[in-house]
Amino acid sequence: MGRVISLWGMNGNGKTILSIHTAMEYSRRGHLVGILSCNTAFGYLQRLLGTSISKEKSLSNGLLKPQDHIIKECINHVEKLDIFIISLADEDDVMTLTNVNEEDVENVIITLKNKFDYLIVDGTDRPNDVLVYTAFKQSDHIIEVVKPTLQGMTYHNAHSILINKIIDPQKSDFVLNADQGYIRKSDILDNCIGLPCYEFPYDPSFEEKENIGEIHLVKKKKYLNAIKQFVDYMDEKQGPIKVSNTEETKVKEVEKIAGE
Repeated sequence: MGRVISLWGMNGNGKTILSIHTAMEYSRRGHLVGILSCNTAFGYLQRLLGTSISKEKSLSNGLLKPQDHIIKECINHVEKLDIFIISLADEDDVMTLTNVNEEDVENVIITLKNKFDYLIVDGTDRPNDVLVYTAFKQSDHIIEVVKPTLQGMTYHNAHSILINKIIDPQKSDFVLNADQGYIRKSDILDNCIGLPCYEFPYDPSFEEKENIGEIHLVKKKKYLNAIKQFVDYMDEKQGPIKVSNTEETKVKEVEKIAGE
């Protein structure tokens, strides 16, 4: 059984970008990795990766009929990045998932957890949403992505009581996604959160690439080094999963999951 790492926080805080790069780092280390998008309004994750998801491969199928063979059909292989993604289809909309229950979500997450070494959950800004909340319950590590703005900290403080009720503090951490003109990290740590967190440097190409539909990857060494340190920290806290796959066996496992 694999490990589940959930990321959540206010919209625009960089959750999806961090989810993608965390998944890629684990993949580079020899692991089988999937990303589950909790966006139940529309399919977004695949657009940042320069790919698409058809109705037949939509997460909605697995949530509405959570049998193992149907859930398997929802797993999409992004071959050029050597990761898998599970998300709503390009054509899905806000009415696609209007009646999803916790039991069905739990079945999907447990099934995915059994297929991957690491399942990265790209959460939303709604921790009480059934998909996010159920992912929290199945998670080994839960990360809030914070931007040190007035709005970002107001959001964080407004959710603190709820989060303390539904998240085990031993599993919870923060990461700070820095940006131009934001107050300094030390101010946030001393005055707002009071807990240690990792800082991910701002990259102005984020928005540019997103708006023109290019694959949404960061190449700046400072950011990639921060990702490596972040993954090292999570492995140190939870204990790393031993890489049992050689390059050859990993290819076979990938082909098995992808149905190739």
